[in-house]
Amino acid sequence: MVKQCWCGNNALLEFSPDYLKCTDCQTLVTRRDIQLTHAKVMDDEKGFYGKEYWFGFQEKLGYPNIEKRARTDLSDRCLHWLDILLKYRLPPAKVLEIGSAHGGFVALMRQAGYDATGLELSPCIAKLAEQTFSIPTFCGPVEDQDIAPGSLDVIVMMDVFEHLPQPAKTIRHCLKLLKPEGFFFIQTPRLPEGTTHEELLLDKSAFREQLKPNEHIYLFSMESVKKILQRLDLAFVSFEVPAFPKYDMTLVAARTPLHPTQEEDRDACLQKTAPSRMIQAMFDMRGQLQRSGAVMKRQAEEISFLRQRNPNRIAVDLTPILPGGTNGGAKIVALELIKNLGLLAPECEFVLLTSDKNHDELSILDTPNIRRLCVLHGTAGSGSPAKPRTNKEPFLSKLRDWLSALVPNAVIAALIGFYRRLSLPAEYTGLMQALNPDLLFCPFTAPFYYHPAVPTVSVVHEILFLRYPQFFKPEVLDARYQHFRNACRLADMLVCVSEDLRQDVLKHVQLSPDRLVTIPNRMSRRFGDPARVNGLGRLKDWMLEDNGYLLYPANFWPHKNHKMLFTAFGMHVKKHPGSGLKLACPGDPIPGLAPLKEAVKRMGLEDKIIFPGYANEHDMAVLFKHCRAVIYPTLYEGFGMPVLEAAVFRKPVLASRTPTTQEIAGSSVYYFDARKPADIAEAIEIAHNSPEDLPILSPAASAVDRFSDTWQMAAEYLEVFKDALNRHRPNGFFRKTEGIHPDGWISERALVYHDEVKAAWLEIEACLPSFFPYPVSYLQIRQCRTNRLKVFLVRPNKSTVIKWKLPEHAGSVELASRPLYQPKAHGFNDDGRWLGCLIKRIEIITPSERKKIYESPFA
Repeated sequence: MVKQCWCGNNALLEFSPDYLKCTDCQTLVTRRDIQLTHAKVMDDEKGFYGKEYWFGFQEKLGYPNIEKRARTDLSDRCLHWLDILLKYRLPPAKVLEIGSAHGGFVALMRQAGYDATGLELSPCIAKLAEQTFSIPTFCGPVEDQDIAPGSLDVIVMMDVFEHLPQPAKTIRHCLKLLKPEGFFFIQTPRLPEGTTHEELLLDKSAFREQLKPNEHIYLFSMESVKKILQRLDLAFVSFEVPAFPKYDMTLVAARTPLHPTQEEDRDACLQKTAPSRMIQAMFDMRGQLQRSGAVMKRQAEEISFLRQRNPNRIAVDLTPILPGGTNGGAKIVALELIKNLGLLAPECEFVLLTSDKNHDELSILDTPNIRRLCVLHGTAGSGSPAKPRTNKEPFLSKLRDWLSALVPNAVIAALIGFYRRLSLPAEYTGLMQALNPDLLFCPFTAPFYYHPAVPTVSVVHEILFLRYPQFFKPEVLDARYQHFRNACRLADMLVCVSEDLRQDVLKHVQLSPDRLVTIPNRMSRRFGDPARVNGLGRLKDWMLEDNGYLLYPANFWPHKNHKMLFTAFGMHVKKHPGSGLKLACPGDPIPGLAPLKEAVKRMGLEDKIIFPGYANEHDMAVLFKHCRAVIYPTLYEGFGMPVLEAAVFRKPVLASRTPTTQEIAGSSVYYFDARKPADIAEAIEIAHNSPEDLPILSPAASAVDRFSDTWQMAAEYLEVFKDALNRHRPNGFFRKTEGIHPDGWISERALVYHDEVKAAWLEIEACLPSFFPYPVSYLQIRQCRTNRLKVFLVRPNKSTVIKWKLPEHAGSVELASRPLYQPKAHGFNDDGRWLGCLIKRIEIITPSERKKIYESPFA
């Protein structure tokens, strides 16, 4: 009889008439008296899980019996399971499926090249599987079978875990049968996290059907099943999209890191076992299976239901992502977060907005509820064109120059507008209208695709450009400031990755504090168990030795302070010429490595300072495991993940005294002044002579645990999404501008958002300064959604006032200026922006008021 949860906790609270809920791990526990003999079939004719269970009992519940399921399971769930199995282990491999039922999945695995065997409790069902599919099948509990320890590559449990009277004991036994690198492949019902029985009933949740107290002894949420597996030494758990996402979850769990197989290898294997050929081969194998019209109809209806799109849709702007490691830790966090969001919210569709620079690379995120949409072409991944389109309209430019002094402005504008309508494609500005998402998520701050009708959440990783503006070129500084300003102005919610960063943002921008939340980058254990990292061979490739180097994992941006570190390291080498201590600096080579390499060469430290290049997760784990200490002389950080990663590997940290490092690690770090080479050199001296005296942040410390749960991070983001949806007023008052620089210039495109007002006009005053290098500019205005378009000419030293009739619904108006010029290229100043014309003011005029929504500070 079950008197406590699997975790040993006796504090069980009421959940429903049939189930209790564990206060520790949140698992549901049946109220029924379940004996340990529940795991055995004592009477094969009438006993539980015997012949009667698979035939009469299932049919009474409205489910097909075991013979009918043998027909339908093959073409849907079995193929789905095979696809996941191929992702983690290609044949040949030895597989045992516990609870193999009719044996269809075992047969499918054997067709694909696996050495697969089934296991069933009922002799009758084991015999049926052997006769139907000619597969080997064990009979009885797994504990009673003669299986050699350490002989299995994979153990499969489909709809079995919830039936086990002692799941922890069974898993422990199965662990003995697995090879060290083997894994479990499990499907089990998914209890919605944090839900009550009343909420299940009110929402008419599909999970209600899984509340079967006589069969389902334990029912797990994603969090509780992860907890039981990790307590049993299965530290690496990866969730996959289940065949039935309404109520199931599917996962793989292992003692060592799980590394997906190469997609091309999986494709080659699948080509040999195409679904139609596999199914037909098995049907031909046992000519006893006849397709039933009624069964096929039920199967078609079920598949159709599963393929229906859920109306909940989130657009995720990933256009700023660049190949490799140029984006730094922000890219790592974004990819892990999206993967977990897709798994935690299977009912939601995530549309990833990509550029042609990253579209293929992001295919690793593809799942049934995560899809990619390439929306940006010919870009550098920044969300805006890599080069302004100044020379793509030579005919227009010549037409404008030829006629500027000969005919009236209205005639020139009409000719240009007519030409554009005929020959130039309209710019794609209605993306949000076309996608119709419930929310726009911007993991890289800038809300490039903002629309006032769509709630928006932006992530702020740092505000380095405000703290150290000297590290940026003028045009980059302006772009960074504008992106940040737009996020603060337009986003419904802003996520900051540390509390110090949140407070810093509030100091620089006047925002309501409840619009900013702190969600740390909870990825401290992303490299897995340090004990399982093995890569001494890689050290030789980099000319490094175990415990013989300091590690600085950072890209080569100015604020990372590499030059000061190299100076300090040179001081140490000069003091200890015979020292074998080296400095390893992995990082993406694109941002700033070349001048640093040249500096190292001039200092004569080429054999002491090593640049391993961009390191993948495995290589980075190797570098962490074998270093003597981690040194972190950064001048500024929004978060600082390497400090926590070093703690997981039990490595001391020498770091600059940044507020975020102090927030994360407190006094468990040796601090120095990153602006003083002598101070850094002193820290290196201690690491060289007596590293055992350095403090180490314990991996068991609450700080490390607090920043390790990626599932918690995803759940916190989901809560922010809900908050943004609740805050947003889709029919609210929207009068905003976007894309106008603080000094009034517009570049290639700007947007004016307006609310729903009858009989309203938009009035725009534009001008050109006397130094504008062209005789005339034209300003194109286009009404988004309707594509109504008109062109107006703007001349130097003269203001042009434009009136535009607004439709009687909320929307946006696009402003596009041609030609563009760069002040720096014309020798005016160092401004590298590409600019069109100046906007002095923008007003919305109604019969009752004149509302100014933009005014240039230089008007």
